[in-house]
Amino acid sequence: MPSAGFGALQVTWAYESQMDMIADRLGIDRLEMRLKNLLKKGDLYTAGDTPVDCDLQEGLLKVADAIQWKNKITEPNRAKGLSCCMKDAGGTYKVAGATVKMSSDGSVVLLTGTVEIGQGPRTALSQVVAEELSMRLDQITVAQLDTDVTPYDISTSASSSMVVMGTAVQRAAQDAKSNYCSAPPKC
Repeated sequence: MPSAGFGALQVTWAYESQMDMIADRLGIDRLEMRLKNLLKKGDLYTAGDTPVDCDLQEGLLKVADAIQWKNKITEPNRAKGLSCCMKDAGGTYKVAGATVKMSSDGSVVLLTGTVEIGQGPRTALSQVVAEELSMRLDQITVAQLDTDVTPYDISTSASSSMVVMGTAVQRAAQDAKSNYCSAPPKC
């Protein structure tokens, strides 16, 4: 399976395990269960996004053939399985917002909806602000997340924290700088 955002693999394991249980209860082969429920090439996956651009059935059948799905394993402590998933990378819906507030004491507060789950976005996004505003990193504070005041972020996953939110933060810092520099005293 391709790399996915935080938690995607765990959720995939859960719903694929459920697919196996459903197939077993219905007396349907696990491969057949998946083949009956796959989206077809050209089907819409997420409203407003691009349609499925591959033949999932063909891919799943190739995997089944490669592991000789129809041949039962007779060796003890051996098993085989298959699964299928699609990861919604957000496609056209990569949306994020950020706010940069400049204080009279020269410090800056960054408001962002990206969640800190150990991957370091608070530091990385602060570095973007510091770079744009030619400030030291210790002059930047990242506000605690609060959905009442922090701007929207579609997802904290994969590299979107820096690609999508990083761009929003950069633009917010540029906007703050242009607003500050257009007011007296000029930069």
